[in-house]
Amino acid sequence: MPELPEVENITNSLRDKILGKKIVAISFGTVALRKPYPQSTDSVYGAKIIKVHRVAKYLCIETELANRIITIVVHFGMTGRLTHTPIVHECGDRQLHETATHCAAASLHPDQMHQHVVLFLTDGLLTYYDPRRFGSFEILNGPVTQIEQGVEPLQEELSANYLYQKSSSSSASIKSLIMNNKVVVGIGNIYACESLWRARILPSRIARECMESEINVLVPVIKDILQRAISAGGSTIKDYRKGDGIGGLFQLEHSVYGRNGVMCRDGGCSGIIIKTSLAGRATYHCPICQT
Repeated sequence: MPELPEVENITNSLRDKILGKKIVAISFGTVALRKPYPQSTDSVYGAKIIKVHRVAKYLCIETELANRIITIVVHFGMTGRLTHTPIVHECGDRQLHETATHCAAASLHPDQMHQHVVLFLTDGLLTYYDPRRFGSFEILNGPVTQIEQGVEPLQEELSANYLYQKSSSSSASIKSLIMNNKVVVGIGNIYACESLWRARILPSRIARECMESEINVLVPVIKDILQRAISAGGSTIKDYRKGDGIGGLFQLEHSVYGRNGVMCRDGGCSGIIIKTSLAGRATYHCPICQT
């Protein structure tokens, strides 16, 4: 968490606010994230943001400076948030170095309230918060179009035929398979549980034991669940907020996730949702609906 729908919403909520802006300075906290902070940020000082997009569960901020493309790649881990705050100041091209120096002097270093990275833009701040520090913040050369090996679930590459081929030779559980970024990117614990409930497949079923007809049901269900979650702003369980600070609402539509001990939402079912552990992850299912 955040999963694909949440990262898509963060991306969409920030795009209009930061597209076309220049990066004046970057300030890092004193406590590292999951990966070390970039050793140098000189390549993005003065760079113009030309593209804001999602790749798997990563937010990519593509910048350009002197015909060179540099991409800032953010992974949100379990509790990461990226928030935009507008500010009013003057910052022309000739003032970039002076403004960056002013940033440091003004103590914009993010050492409080779990602030770990601050991007100082021409008209605002982009602040990365992460209480558990499982996220990452990287600066990479060139554009980023793929990070994980798996296919994007909302693209045509995720088809019933593709997933059945992957499942037919897999000894992993079907839940683990669809959460495997080498197979499909972006599907986390919440949407795996929700999709498998809708498809009436037990999460612990060995993937190769799933029939082709079941995979034919599962794939469009995955796509529909993700699209609905995106439309609802994602699922706010604890920390997730979009770039404008607003939470999502899809948690109100969860059928199994987080509903341990509650009656199944299938009107014709008398089952009670149970919580188990599968591959170290909390897993929710209906023992009657899902087989």
